[in-house]
Parts: sequence; structure tokens; C-alpha cells
Amino acid sequence: MRICQGSWCVALVAGAVGFGAALMLGAGEPEKTKPGQPQPTTGQKQGAPAHGQPMPQMTEQQKREMEAWMAAGTPGPMHEKMAWFVGKWDAEVESNHDGMTDRSTGSMVTEPMWDGRFNKSKFNGAMMGMPFEGIAIAGYNNAAKRFETIWVDSMMTAMSFSTGTVDAAGKKFSFTSEGMCPVRNKMITCRTVETITGPDSYVMEFYHPNREDKEELAMTIRFKRAK
Repeated sequence: MRICQGSWCVALVAGAVGFGAALMLGAGEPEKTKPGQPQPTTGQKQGAPAHGQPMPQMTEQQKREMEAWMAAGTPGPMHEKMAWFVGKWDAEVESNHDGMTDRSTGSMVTEPMWDGRFNKSKFNGAMMGMPFEGIAIAGYNNAAKRFETIWVDSMMTAMSFSTGTVDAAGKKFSFTSEGMCPVRNKMITCRTVETITGPDSYVMEFYHPNREDKEELAMTIRFKRAK
């Protein structure tokens, strides 16, 4: 699934937390034998206590914490909805600004990452007559119960972060994002709606505030699955 919100940080928190949890549960890196210390005897695992006692059992609290982390990191029904967007797509782009309309074509490839936890989409096309590329990383955050997307492209230095939901039918995805407008020098709120229109097609609509701060449709992209 590719969701771009105009032109808009992911930290390595999950990895750090996962490593920390492993250490907490006694699954960390084995201790290195210092010079002068006896080497492990036959049958004794490297890093196991010299006295042969097993690692302590997890407490009930530790078990609950581990279960919560596992639930947060396991792909589920929402990730299955994301899988529909995987594949190669042809795109027809129509953008509107100040009464002028620009039309172009493009292509996009969406691939799953890490057992479907995320989708990575790469778009190639044109914008205002110039070559244009963009990359999106999209996923569903089990803990926050929302879709999240990061978007970067070849025309901006900003990274865009959006959050969204899907309707009960699983056909309409709605996203919002905030970003700094370089023209007005203030933060603005933008909105994107993705609607699945057929077994091999969907439409993306991009809305942003105009000069009077009234929302208007700025761009429409029609995707068809490439043959």
C-alpha cells in the first residue's frame, strides 16, 4: 500500500526495546571468558553459569510484558488488508492548482517487508514536466491501532508522516498528516483518501487547504494493476 501525503522519522526504538527485552529474559550475549578463568567443561554451554544452575524463570509480570510485545509485533488482519496493495501498478495522475490541470502517467511497485509487517512502495513518474520519484513505507501499528506511513520524494527535503484508518468494509482508507507549508510558512493539515474500486484498481485523492484555508482536491491518482 502506498500512501503519499505530499512531501514529509523512524527511530530504532523497536530494535532497542527488543534487544533489551531479550537481555531481561536472560537471552543476551554469552559472557566472554576472561584470561585466567577456567574454560567451560565438556557438556557445559558457553555462557552458562559455572555452578550449573538454570536461568531463573520469568515472573508473571515478565510473561505479561512479553505477551504484550509479541502481540504488538505480530501481523494480523489489518496487515492482511495491506497485502492487497502488493504488486505492480500503472498510474494516471491528475493534479489541479490555481485552475490549471496537469496530467501524467507513472508506475509503482509495492513489496511486502518482514512477513507483511510493512509495505514498501516506489513510485516513478513526472511532476510539472520533471522526473519524479517517491518512496513510501506503510504499516499498521497494532499497539496504537492505526495505519502509519512515511513518505519521501525527489522534489522535497521534508519527510511526511501520516496516520489513518479503514472503514468497516475494508475498501476506504483515510489518512491525515501535518507539514510545514514553505509558501505560507506555517503548519497545514492534509488529507488522503484511498478507495479500492475493483479487484485490480484503486483511486487516491489528495486534499490540502488553499490560500483561504479551505480544503480542496489537489491531486487524483488512478491505479490499475499492471498486466
